[in-house]
Amino acid sequence: MTTTGLLGARQTRCCVSELSITISVPEACGLLGISQSLGRQLAGKGEFPGAFKLGGRWLVHRAIFEAELERLARGERLAERDPDRILARAMGDARTRLMAIGR
Repeated sequence: MTTTGLLGARQTRCCVSELSITISVPEACGLLGISQSLGRQLAGKGEFPGAFKLGGRWLVHRAIFEAELERLARGERLAERDPDRILARAMGDARTRLMAIGR
C-alpha cells in the first residue's frame, strides 16, 4: 500500500520503510517555514516536535514530527516533549528496522 505522508514523501507500507527514521532540524525548519536558529532554540526548550539531541546534533524523529504537527493542526498541545523519550523511540525504531532486514 502506498500513501503520501505529511512530509510529502511517498511511503510504502511494508516490513522495512525506505524513509529514514529521522530528518535534520534544518529540513524540518524548512517544512515549517521557520529559521534554523529558531528551530534549534525551540528544540533546546523541548518545544520542537520530535526533536532530540544525538552526539551534539539535533535530529527530528520523522513519525513523531508528523504526528505532532497533525495534533497542532487540530489545536491540541504537543504530546511528546521529552527529548530522551524521543531518542529512545528513535533507537527502538532503528533496532526494529535492523532486525527486520536481518542484521
